[in-house]
Formats: sequence, structure tokens, C-alpha cells
Amino acid sequence: MSMISLPRSGQCKWAEGTGGNYYFPCKNRVTPGVSYCDEHRALVYISPEERRRQRSEAPQLVQRKAAA
Repeated sequence: MSMISLPRSGQCKWAEGTGGNYYFPCKNRVTPGVSYCDEHRALVYISPEERRRQRSEAPQLVQRKAAA
């Protein structure tokens, strides 16, 4: 088993890999208390407003599929 190299404190914690073989390719700095750089945070974070919108649209999508 290979040794996992964890990101340094203050560095983006965006992980890539599978099956326990992870690496942290992003070397961008992050503000204290934040896990990801701005680029990766935009990929993983869904605002509460967007989450509510998606939830409200979900039943409509199911109904459309049933009608097809």
C-alpha cells in the first residue's frame, strides 16, 4: 500500500483517485476554515437557493417521464 501525501495546511483539499489511492493535485491556497480553492468549491458547493430550486423541479421531472 502506498503512502498518501496529504495537502498542507492552507492548501486546497481537492482529491482525485479511486480505491484508497488518492492524491491532491491542486496546490492553490485557501482561506482559513475553507477546504477548497474557489475553482473547486464552485464544483462541489450548491447554494441553499439552488438546492431548493432543484428540489422544487424534481417532482415535475418525474411526472414528465411518467407521461412519456
